[in-house]
Amino acid sequence: MVFSMRVVWRRLKLVSFEIHPEEVVKLAEIYKDKELCSTFCATECPVGIKRGMKVVKEKNLSQIVLEMLATLQSLDEKKVRLIEMTVDGKNR
Repeated sequence: MVFSMRVVWRRLKLVSFEIHPEEVVKLAEIYKDKELCSTFCATECPVGIKRGMKVVKEKNLSQIVLEMLATLQSLDEKKVRLIEMTVDGKNR
């Protein structure tokens, strides 16, 4: 449904009329598109735009876990490098 909702979203933007937040929430429920509200807030809503809201992409658990593991691995490598620098007092 995400694709079809994006098509609807593009059509809504092509037509010159105002869509209200509660309508966006209803559309998101109908199309089961969790990104729709986030996209609306980040790109159309004056408050969301002013506050610098970002579009939130839905991820599955395996994606989240792999990203977390990659980040932890990177931090571990940086930690080891900082320890080495502290021990020998040199910045290689």
